[in-house]
Amino acid sequence: METNTLKFSSLKRKEFREVLKRGKNLKEGFLVLKWKKNKEKKIRFGVLMSTKFSKKAVLRNKTKRRIKEIVRANLKNFLQGYDLIFIPLRGLKTDFETLKKKINKLFKKAKILKK
Repeated sequence: METNTLKFSSLKRKEFREVLKRGKNLKEGFLVLKWKKNKEKKIRFGVLMSTKFSKKAVLRNKTKRRIKEIVRANLKNFLQGYDLIFIPLRGLKTDFETLKKKINKLFKKAKILKK
C-alpha cells in the first residue's frame, strides 16, 4: 500500500471566511471557484453548498462528494499552497464527467495546476 505524501485538508471556519472575503474567483457555467494562496505548503478546500442548489439533501451531498473526489484525484497536479472553495449554483449538471470537465477547466483558468 503506497502512502500519499501530498498535503491536503479541509478549510476551517476562519480560513473559509478569509477565502470568501479576500480570494479571487472564477465562474464556469454554474460552478464558482474561489481561491487564495496560503502560507502553508498544502491544499485546503471546501464546498459551499446551499439549499438554493437543491432542496434535496441527497443531491447536495452527492455533489459535494463528487467535487471532493475530483479534487483528491487531481491532488498530484496542483501547485501546493492554495485554499479553494467551490460554490455550485442551481442548474449545475451533477454527473461525474461533466463536473470533472468544469472543475479541470476552472483549475486551468486559475493557473493552480502544475505545468
